[in-house]
Amino acid sequence: LMPFRLPRPEVAFVSWVGLRGAVSILLAITPLLGGLEHGRLIFNVAFIIVLVSLVVQGWTVGPLARRLG
Repeated sequence: LMPFRLPRPEVAFVSWVGLRGAVSILLAITPLLGGLEHGRLIFNVAFIIVLVSLVVQGWTVGPLARRLG
């Protein structure tokens, strides 16, 4: 976003609310498809981490927006 010369608070906000977890979930599916012994565990751990990060992001997006103006 820097090449578009957006103000720093807007860049910070967009980086906080950007896409979360899509690549992580996709990469966690790979061991399942490959038939690895602990593939299901890897997927479950990645899914829970993505879910928790989304919940934390959801709780903090309002206060962050107010703080950044």
